[in-house]
Amino acid sequence: PDLLTPREHLELMCSYYPINVKVGALIEHCELGDFADLRYKHLSGGHKRRVQFACAIAGQPKLVFLDEPTTGLDVQARRILRNTIRDLRDNGTAILLTTHYLEEADALADHTVVIDRGQAIAQGSAQYIRNLSAGAVIRCNTTTHLDEIRKFTEVSAVSAVGRLLEI
Repeated sequence: PDLLTPREHLELMCSYYPINVKVGALIEHCELGDFADLRYKHLSGGHKRRVQFACAIAGQPKLVFLDEPTTGLDVQARRILRNTIRDLRDNGTAILLTTHYLEEADALADHTVVIDRGQAIAQGSAQYIRNLSAGAVIRCNTTTHLDEIRKFTEVSAVSAVGRLLEI
């Protein structure tokens, strides 16, 4: 696989399906054009993920399972992938998406389920889930200075008791 180009990967993947997306359309839709003819082994991690995603949708699936699809992607790659996921959804593909990012669920999901140790503990819209967790207290031990934590968090208050933080 490392010696093939993204275009060759897609040609191979599309050949497996009687009904498929055309290679050129996949390259355009997933914005692979800038690196479609480079060897896969020379691509960045984000570019490889985009190629993998294009391969996953080559057969026009009716259902797609995406496990944390945007983890580790840069902002542009995340935008491209989210737009493609929305297009799939809008054209009738059912998507099961796992994510730790509530904003991603908010942007992509019609229905959100929070699972803890295999049990559904809440479900509804992402806004409903957000409202359920409003005012929650998160405790953690850290050696990081409070000023640094306050600078990078989007929470209403950070206080310390010794090295125990309440956010």
